[in-house]
Amino acid sequence: DPVESATDANTFTPRSSAGRRAKQLNPNRRRIAIVRPFDPAHAEVLLGSLERWGIVKPCGGSYDEQSQTWVGGHGYYEYGENYSEEERPIVDLVLSFSRTYADLIGFDTLSSVRDLFEAHDGWGCFSDLVPIASNIEPELDIYVPSAVQTNPLWANGPNNQFLKSYTQVKTKGYDAMVVMETDVQPQVNGWLDMMLSEIKKNEPFAILGSKYDGHSWDNYRDEMPPALVD
Repeated sequence: DPVESATDANTFTPRSSAGRRAKQLNPNRRRIAIVRPFDPAHAEVLLGSLERWGIVKPCGGSYDEQSQTWVGGHGYYEYGENYSEEERPIVDLVLSFSRTYADLIGFDTLSSVRDLFEAHDGWGCFSDLVPIASNIEPELDIYVPSAVQTNPLWANGPNNQFLKSYTQVKTKGYDAMVVMETDVQPQVNGWLDMMLSEIKKNEPFAILGSKYDGHSWDNYRDEMPPALVD
């Protein structure tokens, strides 16, 4: 079972050369989970998003074909608040599936992403690939925005998945998690460098990110706490 075999954040064997290098320099450094949630309907969207990371690279450096490892670009010299080599966080790519992986009939997302991860050596940034599953029952794994006024469970799927993902990430000992929805497509090289620099620049914090600015809450915005909408 890939969920049961997922590594604990404190006792891990890095899958990538960047992870092995980071652990060798400082095995007790902070660990951050980049969480990619998805459901059966968006498995291929997730894979397509990850394939683009070979074009829009998460961090600096370059892939050395001869040694088959990423070299350079691990010191955050280009973006924002710099990390030293010794304090750079170890970052894992966490795949969060809404149900069980057995529900992915006819499309082995986990194997496909693992092949992609290993082919790119973790894109030079990620230490390991960690799968987790929320085990939400199919009839409760729903997201129907059109039913916002008639069905109190219209967003039950993603809401439950977020809570269960957070619980598992915390249990595994990560210091922080960053949620990247399935359809998120970074637009600039070094986006992970910049993201982690923002974390360092703004810590300590409980939640970091922009305030919500969309249409989903418009019908009941007046009833919401000012801290969420101001």
